[in-house]
Amino acid sequence: MSASLLHNHYPDIAEAIRTKQGASSRKKLDAKHDDLSIERGKTRALRAELDELKQQVAKLASINEMLQIANRTLTIKCESSNIANHPGHQR
Repeated sequence: MSASLLHNHYPDIAEAIRTKQGASSRKKLDAKHDDLSIERGKTRALRAELDELKQQVAKLASINEMLQIANRTLTIKCESSNIANHPGHQR
């Protein structure tokens, strides 16, 4: 009887043989499933962290753009001889 025939028609006997040989497929499958679950959890956590970091980058990019505009405005004011700030007006 070939191994595949034994495995297909008598899975319990085939599993018992593998267990005696120290190669239980159920234990291996369970271990792989547990490892996969752990890795999926890690992936889920990393994706959440990535999303949070993307939001932070977008917020910082927006703030940076506003500061660059303010900087250009102040540079133009400082370099122009015909623009003066009113003493009572602050920006």
